[in-house]
Amino acid sequence: MGVLPGFFDITQLTVIDIAAICAISASIPLLGNSVLALLVHRMRKIIQSPAAVRRLNVTSGILLICVGLVIPLT
Repeated sequence: MGVLPGFFDITQLTVIDIAAICAISASIPLLGNSVLALLVHRMRKIIQSPAAVRRLNVTSGILLICVGLVIPLT
């Protein structure tokens, strides 16, 4: 019962319903984590060059400076 979301009426659930709920509850996070891992893998390939790392560092620095300037004004 700890696996089932609280909005299901447990007295009305069948074994097939519980299996479907568990399968969906397991597959959705698995799919999300797989997509995230794929994106991280692709980004790692993109930013391997020194020029890309420099662009990323400069852009990050500019954004941090902008945030630092906005904080006192708000």
